[in-house]
Amino acid sequence: MGKEENTTIWRSIRQLLTFSAVSSTGSAMNLIFIYLTTGLYNDHLRFLTAFLIQDTNNFFLNRRFTFEKTGKNVFIEYIKFLMTTGFGGIIYVFLSVGLMNMFGLQDVVAGFFSMLVSGLFNFMIIKFWVFRKEHPRVKHDAIEVEKIQSTI
Repeated sequence: MGKEENTTIWRSIRQLLTFSAVSSTGSAMNLIFIYLTTGLYNDHLRFLTAFLIQDTNNFFLNRRFTFEKTGKNVFIEYIKFLMTTGFGGIIYVFLSVGLMNMFGLQDVVAGFFSMLVSGLFNFMIIKFWVFRKEHPRVKHDAIEVEKIQSTI
């Protein structure tokens, strides 16, 4: 394994650990919001608001610290982030219920396992789609093209 491959692996591990830490802060914000707003208004709206607070927090922290992105595509990245985490939430729910119904797992165990699976899904899609690293486009140098053509 070359030095560049080794560096890439360690960068991905660091990103996964940072992503996990950011997700934990978002989850804490979510739970605190739900607790503080108990009985204040409709539960569906409370949970949706908690999800949006959590995801907005996670988006900006992951953008800055996990994937170190800058640039002007914030709105498009945010929409892609919400789509990804929304789909990850669907995976979480269906996998949790499936594990409980098919294998008789307790809800906490099923939820924990499903959280790991959906979290890994979210990390991979967010890393490679939402915040993918832009590679510079290859520009052909006219001199190099002439050299190649002259050898043909």
